[in-house]
Amino acid sequence: MSGSSEPAPAAASAPIGVGSPTDPADPADPADPARPATAAELPRPARDPADRPATAEATVRLPANLHARPAGALARAAAGFRSTIRVEHAGRSASPTGILAVLGLGATRGADVTVRAEGVDAAAAVATLARVLAEAE
Repeated sequence: MSGSSEPAPAAASAPIGVGSPTDPADPADPADPARPATAAELPRPARDPADRPATAEATVRLPANLHARPAGALARAAAGFRSTIRVEHAGRSASPTGILAVLGLGATRGADVTVRAEGVDAAAAVATLARVLAEAE
């Protein structure tokens, strides 16, 4: 029907340039050679297997309940190491630097407690914390 007073709609085939993958100014266009590389595209340095952090683990059978005094000694000892240390008992894990977290493990006399560490001084950390646990009174 001709004779309508409304203007005809714009052609739907006109390209929309802002943000489209075909826009040469779009920095996200993967085909654009001037686009900066993303972190995922940058080459990664080869990693030497010897660069992996050391890990250590020891399990100690507690001679006494893990109450506030040994938990405090554990926290003081753990604070001197740079490694990431975890103390585990009965499927629960805690940082030994938190006395309340260690008490929350609920470890009692005769229970097995595992000390795990990862980092540059992992072996020394595990040996020291295992000794603290073994000497708990």
